Amino acid sequence: MLVVHIGTQKTGTSALQSYLAENADALLDQGIHYLKTGRVRSHGDLAQALRGRGALSLWQEAREELRSSSSPTQVISAEGLWVTDP
Repeated sequence: MLVVHIGTQKTGTSALQSYLAENADALLDQGIHYLKTGRVRSHGDLAQALRGRGALSLWQEAREELRSSSSPTQVISAEGLWVTDP
């Protein structure tokens, strides 16, 4: 299952992303993979790439990371996705 968290600004998104990033190893032990590609705390770099402000090849890296993970739950989170045209 892929969970794409698209929180708007000022809704607690940063707190959630901080938690996910700080606890990524413990979450992974529980079967929850917080994608590393394009992430510092959130996946802002992935969102920026969709808006033409970064390399779209980052999404290929993300797909490869998702495919190679055996975790049943994968998570991507970025505020910037809510303003991106699907």
